[in-house]
Amino acid sequence: SASPPSASPPSLLPEGAAEPASLAEAAEAPSVSPASTEAGPAVERGSAGRPLPDGQPLPSAVPAADASGATDVASLLDAALCAARGDAGGAVWEWAGELTSQLGALSIASDAAAGEGTAGGAAAAHDGATPPQRKKKKGGARVRFSAYDLSAVSPPKLQRPGSEAPTEQALPSLAAVVQHQRSPSDEQRSAAAAIADAMGSLAASPDLGVQLRPAARFYASELRRLSTDGTPVLGGRTSELLSSLLRFHLSSVFAEDEGVPDPLISTLRAKVHEQAAAHGFLEVGSEPSEENFSAVVTQALQILEAHERHLLAGGETRDALDAAVAGRAEALLLLDPAVKHGLLLWAQSHAMLLAVFGDAAVLPQVAAAHANAQQHLCRLSALAHLVVELGMSEEHYFAPLGDVPALSAKLHAMAPLAAAARERLPLLGGDAK
Repeated sequence: SASPPSASPPSLLPEGAAEPASLAEAAEAPSVSPASTEAGPAVERGSAGRPLPDGQPLPSAVPAADASGATDVASLLDAALCAARGDAGGAVWEWAGELTSQLGALSIASDAAAGEGTAGGAAAAHDGATPPQRKKKKGGARVRFSAYDLSAVSPPKLQRPGSEAPTEQALPSLAAVVQHQRSPSDEQRSAAAAIADAMGSLAASPDLGVQLRPAARFYASELRRLSTDGTPVLGGRTSELLSSLLRFHLSSVFAEDEGVPDPLISTLRAKVHEQAAAHGFLEVGSEPSEENFSAVVTQALQILEAHERHLLAGGETRDALDAAVAGRAEALLLLDPAVKHGLLLWAQSHAMLLAVFGDAAVLPQVAAAHANAQQHLCRLSALAHLVVELGMSEEHYFAPLGDVPALSAKLHAMAPLAAAARERLPLLGGDAK
């Protein structure tokens, strides 16, 4: 199929195989900040200074941060940490120090990756906030991609072999950062708020370099969200890159080798495309393609999860569906119109997913015919497990791809209910089968 992935992890798909190890573990490596800066004493990354009881209160007022020593994103984060921490210590500041260490390392790695392959990139002085990666938009405007927010890491493209490598390389470190911030305690949120205040002070300081001010504002905003609603710093970007990787590997599994049509894949894609067009998931007249196929499958997975709450045993909707399976559709037709509409979408999505994952022999046949397909399946499974591990709620609909045999069994178990919904809701287009 399409381009081989950048790594070749062990197979994760056969039933009984061990679940993939956490990708976050790959990035757990201590680092140390520079010996000292004008922004304050040296901060050992992952350390909070001298030990104090965990119950010691956080500083009530954050002193103004010294911006004069901030020369790049890593030292900017150190300056904010030093100002927020003051003379305090304890486990909460160990946690905060590790967070700023991870964020600084990420920015450095992203800046270095952005400079690779750029003419003059190695010779230019970059601060982690303004890497050399730029793209000219129509009309002459330029878009600047930044290292501090990981926008310099481009999502993969199916048509570009190897384009997934930067995202795959960044993901373990991003996963470690997000995992470090999961379910923050009240003390950790207070520490994040203090660092956010210090970062805001840095952003407003005339001593801070102009190129670092966007980074300071970005981290101040991200840390404020962490302190208020628990959203991890860089959690949004992690979610975006993880989603794009999942779609890339899904498309690659069912992508034909260039110039070599595959009857199995062509038939499968055509079948799903036909159903998607009939149910309004694709525009009329659109051509079957890897992108269309991936979009249809991911949309179907999303709809399946969104409406599964209606299928809980003992609920009114499930009872109505069970009665419809037995030939008594009266209760189904009396359901709320919004519920009926959701049920029909769920049933149509079920039909498309059943065509892809229902036959247990299809994926092994695809993997056997195309060497790269098995590797893409392995990455797909590992990334789906990572979605669950990191608690990525917006991408949770990908979770079933972590265990395709279980997904197949579930689709078969629900097939009678889906068929009843499609057949018994004619007023909403339920006659499409």
